[in-house]
Amino acid sequence: MMKPVHALWIPSWYCLEEDPIKGIFFKEQAQALRQAGINIGVIYPEIRPLRHLTLSLGLKNHFQTSFKDEAGIPTVRMHGWNLFPCWGKRQMQAWIAAAMKLMEYYVARRGLPTVIHAHSVLWGGICAEAIAQKYQIPYIITEHFTGIQQQAPLGEDLKTCWSRAYLRMAYQNAHQVFAVGSALKQAIESLTDREVVVMPNFFDEVFFQLKPASSTKEPFRYLCLAQLSDTKNYPLLLRAFQKAYKQNSQLVLEIGGSGKIRGQLEKLSASLGIAPAVHFLGGLSRGEVAAAMQRAHAFVLASRIETFGVVLIEALATGLPVIATRCGGPEDIVHGKNGMLVPSNDEEALTQALLEMPKQYDHYDPKLLRADVIERFGKKTITKKIIHTYQSLQANP
Repeated sequence: MMKPVHALWIPSWYCLEEDPIKGIFFKEQAQALRQAGINIGVIYPEIRPLRHLTLSLGLKNHFQTSFKDEAGIPTVRMHGWNLFPCWGKRQMQAWIAAAMKLMEYYVARRGLPTVIHAHSVLWGGICAEAIAQKYQIPYIITEHFTGIQQQAPLGEDLKTCWSRAYLRMAYQNAHQVFAVGSALKQAIESLTDREVVVMPNFFDEVFFQLKPASSTKEPFRYLCLAQLSDTKNYPLLLRAFQKAYKQNSQLVLEIGGSGKIRGQLEKLSASLGIAPAVHFLGGLSRGEVAAAMQRAHAFVLASRIETFGVVLIEALATGLPVIATRCGGPEDIVHGKNGMLVPSNDEEALTQALLEMPKQYDHYDPKLLRADVIERFGKKTITKKIIHTYQSLQANP
């Protein structure tokens, strides 16, 4: 009889006390596996940027190790800081050393896992490769990182970057490599000579429910939820929205998310004369995200690059048609029956989509949008595939 699966996760980024949304989808996936009967634990070296250091955070995080049950998941953390902000290789070495210590701590308390599952190669996947060698355990990497898709994981061209050999070795020695999207799969396969399988992220279909039917469509409310960063191309979205708003003053744009460029975006919104129609919501809790989707009519994402796009499938599950750019991930999600895809960085095409969506809105059946996305990306669907992979590894190590 096959012994029960005991999976140990090594996420490359994860929820923090001061940032509970960071890597929340990793925690949600781990919880889904636990609910499905998998014995699962997490080790995570919390290596914070020194620029975030404050007296309060320094007192709370001084390279100590903690072992807690986090919503049913035994989690070992090292609460530290990046002491080598300008030396990438030293950062990697510090991550590996911390992960090795956390592994020893974990094994002493919970026993040896049967499979290691790292999320993203930097640095979780590289740590998994080192740990797997020492303990002779099979490991999996699921890649999420846009830097791999861009072929510049550390801001340098991957062809000449010092990290190339380490990335290639981690991918090459893994028993299975997943990518969350097709474009990311192609990027990894260009780096290695192995097959990569697409394993998309999932969403919680119980948490994200259909919005109530409403006869009112004015104002027509667009929602965008994403970190306020350059990769999300908010200036393009605001300029396109301005052009659309000039032709349809019954449009509203809500923007949820936090980030250092919020002030710049608010100034741009004011200078474009659309401030009354653009509402910045700030960082949102999961409950606030669901509430924002419930009051929206459609979702829009103008990113320069995405490896997947979890917010897109959450919006579709709520019954919202979506507008997204062709930037890697959305092409695996959006099709003619659930929304519109426009070329990346094409202001005119995005403007036309913003104008066309209210006209086509009644053609999208919310129940069909939800059913389609549950079938392709529902929690049960993806969790079942992950568990099958774990069991296959144990049967054929």
